[in-house]
Amino acid sequence: MKWLGRKVPIPALALYLLLFGILAQMTEAADKVTVTFWHVMSAVGDRQAFEEMAKEFNASQNRIQVKVELVPGGATEKTKLLVAMAGGSGPDVYLLDRFTVAETALAGILQPLDQFVDRDRLNLDEYLPFALREATWEGKLYGLPLDTDTRVLYYRTDLFDEAGLDSRHPPATVEDLEVAVRRLTTVKDERYQRLGLIPWQAEGNLFTWGLSFGGSFYDPARRKITADHPQVVAALAWMQDFAKRYGWNKIQHLIGQFGSGARWPFLVGQVAMVVDGNWRLDTIRRFAPELDFSLAPIPYPKEGGRMTTWSGGWAFVIPDGAKHPEEAWEFMKFAAGRRGQELFMTLGDHLPTLASLLKSDYLLRDPYRKVFAGLLPYAQSRPVLPVCGLYWDELRRAVNEVLPGTKTATAALAEVTARVQGELDKALKLKR
Repeated sequence: MKWLGRKVPIPALALYLLLFGILAQMTEAADKVTVTFWHVMSAVGDRQAFEEMAKEFNASQNRIQVKVELVPGGATEKTKLLVAMAGGSGPDVYLLDRFTVAETALAGILQPLDQFVDRDRLNLDEYLPFALREATWEGKLYGLPLDTDTRVLYYRTDLFDEAGLDSRHPPATVEDLEVAVRRLTTVKDERYQRLGLIPWQAEGNLFTWGLSFGGSFYDPARRKITADHPQVVAALAWMQDFAKRYGWNKIQHLIGQFGSGARWPFLVGQVAMVVDGNWRLDTIRRFAPELDFSLAPIPYPKEGGRMTTWSGGWAFVIPDGAKHPEEAWEFMKFAAGRRGQELFMTLGDHLPTLASLLKSDYLLRDPYRKVFAGLLPYAQSRPVLPVCGLYWDELRRAVNEVLPGTKTATAALAEVTARVQGELDKALKLKR
């Protein structure tokens, strides 16, 4: 056997170096802090985006190892999250619907991020203002925005042409919309084969139409719920009038035939127009890539209305009591920063909340994504309230009571205002 020097044989040296390398890797891995990240996004592209974020972040430094966990939707509900944190099995960072940030923060579950932002001089002006407002409660920032979405009018250009309507000029006002609905609606044997539009279908909820009619749902200066705003009442009254004119039962019969996926009613021509979000592009591209359709801003009334849309999205948050908040913050900065948002935008087909990314080739070279991105400067967001879930449910209940004629719009929205205001007052008093 050949010896190196006088004592160590070459095979023994090789074995020594191999073991030393393994031990070094083990020591390095042991020295790293493991940050647990929870999310509930089960779509393939979303999962890929989060895995790639963690992979790139982990490779960018040698102190932190991010572990991505897809959890059931209910796992991040307040009570379950508190139980997990108390048992030591909770996350260091998780993804939260920005709509619920205020409610979750008031419950004492979230850690404010202002000290991290100030220390690292993070430029929050790079984010879209409404996204930051959604992640803020009582002057404190609780989340870093990741993505956003927006809503538009989808319309079938082939059906417009068939009905003698100019598909290059979609309805801009509610008055124009009414004309288009009449022209696009078809009846056979006293039943609808197609309706030009069902206003409350998909994202055509009261919040959508209330904003387009020029309404407001909350007065932050007075901390008052304003579901009874005259223009919100007008929007719901218009929806009720539509149901009455076209026949509530006849509309319900058509809705009963609706399917999903390849049988989505817009794809098969059961409706010629629908208010929906940017995520619906995936349905069209998967099931009807040759469909003749286009996009337009949501119509609004000539009197009192305005061109607008609304947006939501997700934010990274740190739960109070997280084991590794400092390391979680480092990952959040990356994931909610330019590279993280690029990954979520391209792999998951989402809209970014960094204003600079709205000019990216990925959005601008696609005519449909370009429309959605172009509407974001007009976007509003839902009120930042600790009773957001209740408010949303109450608005939905009011619509369900008003459309069939059980209640008037005025009466139903007065009830919503009183009920939600009572709970808001309780929540704010509890905070004090």
